[in-house]
Amino acid sequence: MDTTALQAQNVRVTYDGHEALKGVTLDIPRNQITALIGASGSGKSTFLRTLNRMHDVTPSAAMSGSITFNGHNILDKDTDVIELRTKIGMVFQHPVPFPKSTFDNVAYGLRIQGERAPRSRGVVKLLGKRMIDWKKLEASTDRMESTVVQSLKDAALWDEVKERLHLSALRLSGGQKQRLCIARMIAVRPDVLLLDEPCSALDPISTRKIEDLLMKLKEKYTIVIVTHNMQQAKRIADYTGFFHMGELVEFDATKKIFEEAEKQLTRNYVKGYFG
Repeated sequence: MDTTALQAQNVRVTYDGHEALKGVTLDIPRNQITALIGASGSGKSTFLRTLNRMHDVTPSAAMSGSITFNGHNILDKDTDVIELRTKIGMVFQHPVPFPKSTFDNVAYGLRIQGERAPRSRGVVKLLGKRMIDWKKLEASTDRMESTVVQSLKDAALWDEVKERLHLSALRLSGGQKQRLCIARMIAVRPDVLLLDEPCSALDPISTRKIEDLLMKLKEKYTIVIVTHNMQQAKRIADYTGFFHMGELVEFDATKKIFEEAEKQLTRNYVKGYFG
């Protein structure tokens, strides 16, 4: 089995002529957590967004080089970007639940793919309000329903929301919203999860829950995370890449990056001398 999930070769990104990425070459290992670190403006988030063509929404952006995924260069013009983003999903720094119920948030991608819930979804009326019987839902054999339940469980959120699945997801806490966005992403069964500073706005308890979740999810998914928190990278990442001024300075096993980095610039950064 190929141990590489994504292979980037000489990837360059420019905005209005400004080169934000300067020829990045990097193999991202399968079923591992890869952390991208570096100061603000170093290119790490730019590289992350390149992995599922998020730069397509920026008219001034131009990309070159190659990123091989499942034998195909995703930077080719004939790439189906919508399909690509179901295989390489992304969660942003600030979670953005849809103004829908928790259930409908997770089911959204499945509905886009044509899934439909049966009429006997465990919906009941109580005092004129639409409710969801979570016990019936958990026992459901319908594909969409069972996928929603399993996705919430995989995101370590089911026990916290199962009794209020009918309520707006906007009522959830910040950490719960972040896990909901992860559940929504994994419901469509991607291969790769991209996370851009997913814990930057969270308290320490919520941050730990996200970190514990990612450690479990890597059994099923390849994970790439951008983080300014070097302690977080040390805690959860198997591999770490250090970016500086649009270049990938060094990439290696996390332990080596933080304890025996080859480049002086890397050693200075992880010791906190700049950034």
